[in-house]
Amino acid sequence: MVFSLTNVVRGRVAGRLGADEGNRDNMRKEGNELRTQYGRGALGVEEADYIQAEEQQKHPAGFIIDSIRHPNKIRALHAAIPQFRLIALDAPMALRFQRCEKRAREADPTATLLTFLEADDRESYGE
Repeated sequence: MVFSLTNVVRGRVAGRLGADEGNRDNMRKEGNELRTQYGRGALGVEEADYIQAEEQQKHPAGFIIDSIRHPNKIRALHAAIPQFRLIALDAPMALRFQRCEKRAREADPTATLLTFLEADDRESYGE
């Protein structure tokens, strides 16, 4: 089972604004609000709570969490899930951009490689 920290934000935006409002700007704003209120590990804490409440019983063999972009998320996940292990996978930005284009999600910043890089910086380091 794969969990995405981005889906935590997407779900919060859909709950507050409606499913059609899950665009990248609204998701970024929601993520920034969470980080302002609860710190840089906020999404990790929410994801850990969800995993423990729902999925550990369904997937006792394990699960994968993607979209981890900050060390505080790692700390939060490790604190909440004792068996948490981090395996980092990274891909060149150009390849990530190509994958994003292929995925063709409406909210993805795929106009140019530069817009993709700028969005990645905002999401990784905040505004």
